[in-house]
Amino acid sequence: MTDESPLMPDDDLLRRQAEAELRAREVPDAQDAWDDDHARIVHELRVHQIELELQNDELRRARAELEAALARSTELYEFAPTGYLTLDHDGVIRQLNLTGAQLIGLERSRLVGRRLDVFVDPADRHFVQDLLADVLATGTGGRCEVTLLREGRAPIVVQIEGSRSADGEECRAIVVDTTERRRGEEAVRASEEKHRTLFESSHDAILTLAPPSWKFTSGNPAAIEMFGAHDEAGLLSRGREAYSPELQPDGSRSDERADEMIATAMQEGSHSFTWTHQRLDGELFPATVMLTRAAFGGQGLLQATVRDVTEETRAREEREQLEAQLRMSQKMEAIGHLAGGLSHDFNNLLTVIAGYADLALARMREGSREAYWLGKIAEAVARGSSLTQRLLAFSRKQALAPVVLDLGEVASGMTSLLETLVGEEIAVHMEFDPELARVSADSGQVEQALMNLCGNARDAMPGGGTITIRVTNFVIADADANSHPDVDQSRCVCLSVTDAGVGMSDDVRSQIFEPFFTTKPQGKGTGLGLSMVYGFVKQSGGYVVCESIPGQGSTFRIVLPAVDSVTAEPLQARPRTAATRGAETVLVAEDEPAVGAVVRCALEAAGYTVLAVEDGDAAITLCDTHAGPIHLLLTDVMMPGVTGRQLAEVVQQRRPQTAVLYMSGHTAGLLSEDGVIPPETAFLAKPFTPVKLCAKVRDVLDAAPATGPAAGPAALRPPGGETAAR
Repeated sequence: MTDESPLMPDDDLLRRQAEAELRAREVPDAQDAWDDDHARIVHELRVHQIELELQNDELRRARAELEAALARSTELYEFAPTGYLTLDHDGVIRQLNLTGAQLIGLERSRLVGRRLDVFVDPADRHFVQDLLADVLATGTGGRCEVTLLREGRAPIVVQIEGSRSADGEECRAIVVDTTERRRGEEAVRASEEKHRTLFESSHDAILTLAPPSWKFTSGNPAAIEMFGAHDEAGLLSRGREAYSPELQPDGSRSDERADEMIATAMQEGSHSFTWTHQRLDGELFPATVMLTRAAFGGQGLLQATVRDVTEETRAREEREQLEAQLRMSQKMEAIGHLAGGLSHDFNNLLTVIAGYADLALARMREGSREAYWLGKIAEAVARGSSLTQRLLAFSRKQALAPVVLDLGEVASGMTSLLETLVGEEIAVHMEFDPELARVSADSGQVEQALMNLCGNARDAMPGGGTITIRVTNFVIADADANSHPDVDQSRCVCLSVTDAGVGMSDDVRSQIFEPFFTTKPQGKGTGLGLSMVYGFVKQSGGYVVCESIPGQGSTFRIVLPAVDSVTAEPLQARPRTAATRGAETVLVAEDEPAVGAVVRCALEAAGYTVLAVEDGDAAITLCDTHAGPIHLLLTDVMMPGVTGRQLAEVVQQRRPQTAVLYMSGHTAGLLSEDGVIPPETAFLAKPFTPVKLCAKVRDVLDAAPATGPAAGPAALRPPGGETAAR
């Protein structure tokens, strides 16, 4: 290259860049040692060298850009959302992208060289073959839709679009997965068919109304039947005014109010209301109407769904009766919860009173005035305990001992007792089905319920009369099943008590099962008799109802579910241990200080060593720190923080030989059902006297396995303990 060499603009730019680079590299005054010609030649060589370097750099940049563009193109080709395949005249795959291989479901290496149609459903292969032949023969593009059968995977539906290559030797195929689109189309068709089926088979009348007159333009078979037309043409031949009376029940004109309903539905999108319609024969019927705005063919329409509610209207009185029963049931349930809670707290108080009274009575001289007073306190406690048991019976929280019973045998066995109860002026007549089914119930509660009902019947007939007791097999009808959902079967036994007394008004009858409600004079009744009956029957899985007409008498019916057993079971009483004293160590956990104090006094008076605490945490700490054995844990069930069951589990983990006795103002059955205490566990119900407490403690200790010093109550009992206890 010389100075005279012509330079293109790019070359000129390149030379200027080289000159600048050379000046940056040269060492100042380095050319002084050379003559001008030599220096010029060296200069030109250096410039040319730098030009080559710059050109190489540019080539490298261009190559890198080309490679990047090629990589992007390859990536776009390989990972395109559609498959690209190249096929020869025989339909053999010569080339395909990664997406195409994924659509077919095999690796690319296993696809190249194989015919495409072998992966197509046999029923669709001719579509691929015809497409390939047409494209290669005519050069005109085409498409087909086929099902690809994929190895080990679900088949898919694809659309293949073909075009001929520039040299005419190959077919370029674009493959698109149309499975979801096909599913969508099928879903649309299914939805249309579903809506058509619903329209045709709906029990509600479905009609369309079109502006401006808002006449019916279509109606389903239910509409034809509902309005009494012969066919759809007959239904649509009349204006909508033919299907409504002139006036609605509220006195408004049907045509004017219908226009208001239509305007509201068009404005808000939908509108529902009640309406009185008219059949073509003139019969009126109540209906609910839903107007829904819709669009079809660019026109705003309304769809009317009309439901004949004649049967619902007829059932309204029954529904209102059921709602009243539900409200009563909820009311009784709420009162029951309150009664149960009060009973629990009251039992704690009675336990304290009874405990200290008995402890004081044991120190009094028999026959003294103080002993008499304490005896009266004990009697009052017994009456209070009976009251709490009645409240627990009403709240369905009493402890029951159900056995298989023949209610006829129970009733007949009480004949003498009931005759004595009602007096000579009243006759007791009994009627039983010959083959009575059996029930599972507490015989004592059945007897108590009969006595309560017969006592009320006696009081309702002050001038005498007859009480009729019937026991019959009974089947709950379907119509009555909804009224008594707690009864889990229709086959039952009914025990009824009927009198011919003064009867009751509806207002009185609605309150008779509430605690403390009574129509008797003050001092003649507690108002808990029928509450006990109600609670016992509900707790036994049945129901009790009363039918009464003022001046004509009353009938109470107790309905209990029948059981499959045909033989009645005798009740077996569990023998009690006579001994009450001992020398073992008892850990007492009771959060009510007064109760804890009387328990401690009673146990210490019986010879036991008592470790008393007021909560579960303190009991656990004492369990860990006490050096000697702990033979029994006596714990209240419901305590704040650590509950009685949690405490027992911890104590028995750390001291496996320690027996456990629970105490509570609630019943064991309820606590066990709720999971508060383990089933079949030792339990002492409040209120209790010191004698009952010590007897129960002795029972539990004697029943505990003798596995070591901590579980050997017999060895620790003082000599003559039983004698001392007596």
